[in-house]
Amino acid sequence: MLRVLCAVFIPLAIGSAALAAQATSADEPVTTEVIVVRGERSGPQLWRVHHPDHTGEVYVFITVPWLPASLEWNERPVASVLEEAGEVLTEFEVNSGAVGTARMAAMMLRTITFSRSRIMMPRGTTLADRVDAALAADFYRASAIAEERNQRRRDLQRAARRGDGDMSAEALLDEPEEAALAERLANLEPGRMHPFFQAMTLIGRAAESVDLEGASAIEGRVTRLARRNRVPVRAVQSYDLAVSDISAVIRSVQDFSRETNEICISEAVTFATSDLPSAWISAQAWARGDVDTLRGFASRRAGMECQHAMEREMGGFRTFGGATTSDIDYSGIWAAAIGEAVNSGGVTLAVVGAAGWLSDDGIQARLAATGYVVEGP
Repeated sequence: MLRVLCAVFIPLAIGSAALAAQATSADEPVTTEVIVVRGERSGPQLWRVHHPDHTGEVYVFITVPWLPASLEWNERPVASVLEEAGEVLTEFEVNSGAVGTARMAAMMLRTITFSRSRIMMPRGTTLADRVDAALAADFYRASAIAEERNQRRRDLQRAARRGDGDMSAEALLDEPEEAALAERLANLEPGRMHPFFQAMTLIGRAAESVDLEGASAIEGRVTRLARRNRVPVRAVQSYDLAVSDISAVIRSVQDFSRETNEICISEAVTFATSDLPSAWISAQAWARGDVDTLRGFASRRAGMECQHAMEREMGGFRTFGGATTSDIDYSGIWAAAIGEAVNSGGVTLAVVGAAGWLSDDGIQARLAATGYVVEGP
């Protein structure tokens, strides 16, 4: 459930001036100059799945939750597979009749922009009224750090564009100086969004501050390459979402308990202050095709506490047929889809999350247990 919400709200938190403005001030618009410095790197290699008794083969292209934004990845291996592929398999999609994920995101953005009361707390209410005061203070500090890092990132990008320097990892990940941070904190306007939306915004802004973007950007590019080659794209998990459910989700977020709000805010603070270096390292490992480093992160299941807390309050959401995340056998669904593609013959490209693919008890293990051969880098 949270995967759907994050897939929609985190990109909006990063890319939408309307949502960014709500994160800082309910009234002041925010404008950001975007300067992108790109450099091509190899990107992950492809795995090949086949079976002695069948002629089909599936090439697996992995993604991680966060990827380097200033990266022009080498898409030639993927493009080469797409020249022969009969289908592309992706992770999930949410549909509402003829309304696809992109249109649903646009609808949510309109809801956020024109029905701000749905995501805003009542006037006079602050985050400290919905979560522990000390946790709220930690949140504001983490937000100030993200904003200060974002300013540094923009400065470094301008310098790199002029040829005066380059945007090194160390410069991006360094803690801001206390004087600059104190000034940023003093001028930080407390947000009025409900805690969940503030948490999603902090996660997005923190990732952006170290030049990361969500993996959906790469999946989107693979999808566009597939369509350019007239290759159909199919999600292995597809859910039908009624348009009315968008309002239902937002209403549920408005009514979350103090405990759930604290869990989601705490998780965002942890990501922004502690987990960011790991996200950055994982992204860089993906960019250079370093499978060993990615495998080291595969068993980590950070970032699930908010999702589980939400599900406890919302129950099995109708979109998911009444199921919760723990009910969904991710590895089993993917292993079955890849096995079916191999058995059907021809060439298939699968875009799979690295954690599910590389973990010891994940998709590869399921395939091997049923006689499939996995060849990889």
